[in-house]
Amino acid sequence: MPLPAGTLELIAATPATLRALLGALPDEAIKQRDAGGWSVRDVVAHMLAVEEPAFRDRITLILEQPDPTIPVVDEDATLEASGYRMLPLSWLLDEFERRRAGDIAW
Repeated sequence: MPLPAGTLELIAATPATLRALLGALPDEAIKQRDAGGWSVRDVVAHMLAVEEPAFRDRITLILEQPDPTIPVVDEDATLEASGYRMLPLSWLLDEFERRRAGDIAW
């Protein structure tokens, strides 16, 4: 199944977009939790933690099966198990960029 035009470019640009939007935020804004209990750092940590199970594995299913069943990923459990929640935003963005580049190359 072919991807719509521009899909890979959009996916590849996500790390740079996140860095542009979040890179200049003060530390207190990065750590502040919303009503659901997640901070900006938590969201980026989550994106990194689910890059393989929710991104690569799901893309594989979509490309290989005509009507795939997409498994649910427990966001909170995956985030907690990752250990990423307390890491600096700059590290999370760097690692997300590295992994996303690997996924695009895949």
